[in-house]
Amino acid sequence: MMMEPKKNRIQRIFTQAFPAPPRWTDWFFDEVYSDDEAMLLTKDGNAVSTLMLMDYAYSFHGRSLPMGYIYGATTARDVRGKGFMSQLIADAIGRAHEQGMAFVSLVPSEDRLFRFYARFGFATVFYNDCCRYTSAHIFAPDPVFGAVEPTYALFSRLEQLRSSTVLHSDRQFGHIIRDIALDRGLVHAVADDTGERGAMAFAVHSADGSRVEVRELLATDDGAAESVLALVSASMPLKPITVFAPAGSRIVRLEPRGMMRITDAAKVLDTVAAADPRTEQVIRVHDKLIPDNNGVYILHNGECQHTDSTMRRLTLDVDVATLTSVLFSSESMGAVFGLPTQRGCLPLMLD
Repeated sequence: MMMEPKKNRIQRIFTQAFPAPPRWTDWFFDEVYSDDEAMLLTKDGNAVSTLMLMDYAYSFHGRSLPMGYIYGATTARDVRGKGFMSQLIADAIGRAHEQGMAFVSLVPSEDRLFRFYARFGFATVFYNDCCRYTSAHIFAPDPVFGAVEPTYALFSRLEQLRSSTVLHSDRQFGHIIRDIALDRGLVHAVADDTGERGAMAFAVHSADGSRVEVRELLATDDGAAESVLALVSASMPLKPITVFAPAGSRIVRLEPRGMMRITDAAKVLDTVAAADPRTEQVIRVHDKLIPDNNGVYILHNGECQHTDSTMRRLTLDVDVATLTSVLFSSESMGAVFGLPTQRGCLPLMLD
């Protein structure tokens, strides 16, 4: 008897767990889904848990490092609570390490899941700074900016202005545009005559239709941002607007957005050492799931040496989740630890 295709088994579990409109599910499995990225756990020949380990790039201290993104993690309803997802998450972390990924990231679908994923070494390092505008707010566009086509070239250039962020491919940008459209949203872009300054906004209506949510705002400067938000307001009038911006220097109440886990400590700490050759650190790392990450990392003269032990005095003795939290903290927090740090961005991911 021929076994049912992997894609069909995954789609059945996925559809039961995520009641999205059929047009969205059809698009996802026709255009986004990949057998190579899909992971499926079976028990006694039955499909029980599934997730996607999607391949992305992450800009970290001037380097583009490979990053995995866990999406669509779910277990068949009739076998939940038996530890299958725990096993699959651990398997995904192991696969990410084997494939040379420096990090794995994810966006928990519920608040309680932040605690669940923390058990596997994930740290909450991505936050949203929510800027809220009333329906009466008037955005003042700068006349030097005009509406332009939201192209990948413009998007990529704006995305790379951020120092620590996901870098989407042309294909992944196409997925973003289609996802926004299926959500009955709009993507606006503006640029000046030189093309050097510009902005892009990805806007959708909230689930209840009462407000507009700008899922991401990328801009070279405040004038460009104000101009593209004026286009959003004009195309979705008479509604309050919430802009989800990455954590910055404002003193605000940040909302947790996503989590990250280091899966190749040597690759990450080598990047940290190169970012500031003045960094002098002797860091012991503990990782219950990836034995290769265990050991001592000596950061000296812009290089990182990984060894099993050392007679040198440790400057940090941390598990992998704490190390992730430190490296993605604010610059002021990094100064406390004597490490170059950067707040991270996880924009426009399927969640």
